[in-house]
Amino acid sequence: MKHDYIEDDKNILFIIVESFEQGDKYIENFDLIYPAYVVVIGQENRVEAITKTAIYLETARADFFDTLFRCILQRPLVVSLRNCIRSIKGGNKISKELVKIISIEPVINISVGSEVEVGKSVKVIVSMEPDVGIIPNLIYKIQNQELASCDGFNIYGLKEGTSIFEVYKSGSSKPFFEKKINIFKRNRINRLIFSDDSLLIGVGDEKRIQLDYYPQDADNINDITWTSSDPSIVTVNNDGNLTAKNPGKCRIICTAENISAQCICIVKPYMEKLDICEEVKAEEPTVEVKAEAPAEEKTAEEENK
Repeated sequence: MKHDYIEDDKNILFIIVESFEQGDKYIENFDLIYPAYVVVIGQENRVEAITKTAIYLETARADFFDTLFRCILQRPLVVSLRNCIRSIKGGNKISKELVKIISIEPVINISVGSEVEVGKSVKVIVSMEPDVGIIPNLIYKIQNQELASCDGFNIYGLKEGTSIFEVYKSGSSKPFFEKKINIFKRNRINRLIFSDDSLLIGVGDEKRIQLDYYPQDADNINDITWTSSDPSIVTVNNDGNLTAKNPGKCRIICTAENISAQCICIVKPYMEKLDICEEVKAEEPTVEVKAEAPAEEKTAEEENK
């Protein structure tokens, strides 16, 4: 049911309620040009929110009348300021700044990138000018929801293509912000493979380590980087050439954005001097003695036989 409230610059509508939700219900009963004051007696003095139809205030009980008085003084000052600023003529940049000054409802700014990768996201940044507290409820839409989605904090790329990102104020059928978003797909390196899991080289050696990557037509092959976990043992350049500096053990790491591979490198010193000590021992001659038992003498009787 609509109230017969006569609105002009001289009247100020105050709605004193127990909660801001209750205030929302009362506001629906008025057709307002100027925002009403919805006041909740609470624990502190603060601005809860500002919309086209209402300024939501919380005030401590002891400061209630002081809050009302400040609101009553504010209205004629705001009206006078608005009338004064409207009479100022200027270019587009000046006009935009003047809108911010005279706006009872803060100007909401949306900042977001124009591109998002499939499987990635870009942040949606929302701000108000002037910054008066809580940002009002906004509705975020992607015209083609097969290509991207938005949760109010980020835009997520789902499929290659182009769509329009829209932001609506609650209750409005027309977006106050629109931006064309390009959703693209990268062909990144998804695998790095060293020819060896470990290498054994000598101090002073130079060696090129063999690396394979997939897919071969990846778009980030020029972004491959090489690092050594201990350059005092082995150094490596951007082409994968190793130089052994000192004995020890370290890791050679190859990275392509968020993909990496590593190889263990062991460095040992070369032998500088070899001394051979040959010990010769004369072999003593040996004599093999074989002893046989003497034959037994035959008896006369055995001989006669």
